[in-house]
Amino acid sequence: NNNSSNKDSSNCDSLPSNLVGTVAVFPNISSEGWVVKNSFFSDCYQRVLVQSGHGSFVNNTLVRVGSGVHIRSTPLSNNEGGIPHNTLIEGNVFVNMSQTPNSLFSLDCIVCVGKVGETKLPVFKNITVRNNVLVNPGDVGVQLYTCSDSLIQNNTIYNPYQLTYFADEGADGFAQGVYVTESKNIAVDNNSVHDTHHVCKIDPTTNSIVLGIGNSNHNITFNGKVVVP
Repeated sequence: NNNSSNKDSSNCDSLPSNLVGTVAVFPNISSEGWVVKNSFFSDCYQRVLVQSGHGSFVNNTLVRVGSGVHIRSTPLSNNEGGIPHNTLIEGNVFVNMSQTPNSLFSLDCIVCVGKVGETKLPVFKNITVRNNVLVNPGDVGVQLYTCSDSLIQNNTIYNPYQLTYFADEGADGFAQGVYVTESKNIAVDNNSVHDTHHVCKIDPTTNSIVLGIGNSNHNITFNGKVVVP
């Protein structure tokens, strides 16, 4: 009726000016329950971009794609995406990802990045990457960057880095199949790296070409052994 209409209008008019146009977002539950499975992606310069959780990317095949699966988001800037968590990447095949000769910036095949520039996001938790096959992944096979309580298990990686700058003899920088940095409570178990072109470097902390260790990690285990307390 007219009276209720006038009342609603009055309430709207009384809102503080700093609340007009406010948008409420709930990044912890954004796009909950997403599933991508049994799909085929090929000949695309882009990537599969995951910006929410929980969800799963299972039994897919990617061939000649600009990158692979990137788990990252920008919720603090009110730009896009939620906070990835409880995310499963399992049973996928990646072939010829990010093939950029002599590049310093070839994209990683499977990566979880909880940071934008120097801005750290809420920590991405419970990321599981297991039983995947990565053939010529371009750069590192799997990277976790500012993540926690996550598992990298039973992945097979063939010829990481072979086209990148890091393939040059004497080039500075890490070159292992899996790389973990600024993360905590991470288990890396039973993964294998086949380095046909002898590009990978032995990490001094793990004494292996499978796992590279970056800075500011806590409680990292490698095949059941604590390598960073």
